[in-house]
Amino acid sequence: MMSITKLESLPNELLIDIIEKYINGVDLLRAFSFQLNQRFNALIIQCQRLRFDFIQCQKDDFRFCMGLLPAYLDKIEELSKSEQDTPRQVYVFLSFYPSFELFKQLRILYFHFTGEGIDREIVERALNSILQTTIDTLSIKDMNTDNRSSLGNVIVDFFRLKSLKRFSLMTNIIFINWSDLANVSSNIEHLTISGIHFRFQHLQYIFHCAPPS
Repeated sequence: MMSITKLESLPNELLIDIIEKYINGVDLLRAFSFQLNQRFNALIIQCQRLRFDFIQCQKDDFRFCMGLLPAYLDKIEELSKSEQDTPRQVYVFLSFYPSFELFKQLRILYFHFTGEGIDREIVERALNSILQTTIDTLSIKDMNTDNRSSLGNVIVDFFRLKSLKRFSLMTNIIFINWSDLANVSSNIEHLTISGIHFRFQHLQYIFHCAPPS
């Protein structure tokens, strides 16, 4: 990442553009929080869009950000969380922020988790809260699903979310009632599904609810 000295030579408008488009919020908070740099503190406050990528985030950095995140909830447009190489990250995150409704400007969400060591009810409540957002890009990965889970119902409901344009799903869930899509008109334009056993009839339900080309 560019050094603070070089960043300070740039005009405010360009710095804000760089922060909003290219800098991970995790790096931003670690680099500038408590540095007593009034200019950068003011610039971060002026930013209207932030992205936080916690995938493969170090444990200390993750916990550091959890304490500061409330000040930026209304600015976060992109959020990425995964338990790959970071066990229990999702559980800890949802302990702090159980609903995605808290992120008023959230547009892009990558939510990758496993069924090991995590309360499925907490996860399902969080997934249901997505239906109350205006997310346009959603990626869900869960390859250790309890077959008693009601995750399948939530997945079908995502097709009803009018703001959703891009949806990627990887799961080994056995039961999803795709027939519930029979009367659904979806706005999803890009759909990727893997890990699920499909019948041809299931694909017909999905194609039927797709938006016209």
